[in-house]
Amino acid sequence: MNWKDRFLFVAIPLKSRAVDFACALSLNRLQARIKEGGGYLHIHYECGGGIVLARNKCMSAAVQSEMTDFLFVDADVSFLPEAVEGLLDSGLDFVAGAYPCRGTDWDVLFARIRAGQIKSADDAAELSAQLPIRIPDGPFTLHRERYIRASHVATGFLYLSRSALCKLASVSEVIRRVDYAKRTTSIIYNICSFDLYDTGERIKRDEVWRPQCAPNIVNTSPLYEFVGEDFYLCDKYRDYCGGEVWIDSACKLDHAGESVFSSMTIAHMAERDLL
Repeated sequence: MNWKDRFLFVAIPLKSRAVDFACALSLNRLQARIKEGGGYLHIHYECGGGIVLARNKCMSAAVQSEMTDFLFVDADVSFLPEAVEGLLDSGLDFVAGAYPCRGTDWDVLFARIRAGQIKSADDAAELSAQLPIRIPDGPFTLHRERYIRASHVATGFLYLSRSALCKLASVSEVIRRVDYAKRTTSIIYNICSFDLYDTGERIKRDEVWRPQCAPNIVNTSPLYEFVGEDFYLCDKYRDYCGGEVWIDSACKLDHAGESVFSSMTIAHMAERDLL
């Protein structure tokens, strides 16, 4: 990968002030790779006010910087530099790596055992967690035989080109945040959802996204679905910016919790007909 003249803005939204050691080590390796390649890396941390506000503040800072590429990395996700390069080399504007949810999903594990899909202890470890992604039914839509078009991905390892991030900012509410102690005013783009009702929006599945479409009461109609801020971002980019959401099927990530949760790559799962 050619890093020359690339400015990667890595955003770390924090629920607390803690960054997992494996994530910190991953960032250190990435920094060395980019420096060796002649590129520039800026790591931006945001904490306080909730994870959704932290995401918005990260993206707002990136839009107002000179970055060429933007990457969300959750503080409990670890990776190799090749995983980042795989996203940037895709030529896509909105592409993510899939990582397992933290914790064993026993229903999933037992279902795979009954289906005869668990052949070893490694299979049990790598196939016992859900992947927080949604891929449309039917044959995969592929890009370069590696990247799969999706409807929704989690934002814990998400790449956005500058073009994609600026498009999202252009269709988002602008909030002016005043710091009376410092006598300063900053601009935050409400790109991800955060409001008084919850951390996500209720978006009508059969309509194009509109800023005013979320009702301010709980609607139990089957036409509505609760969407968290990460899936909300995908809906917003796809339905309101006219973009496409993709997943790197070769991306390998770990997710730290009570232990480190790993999953085989989507490409490997597809080869074994496990998706």
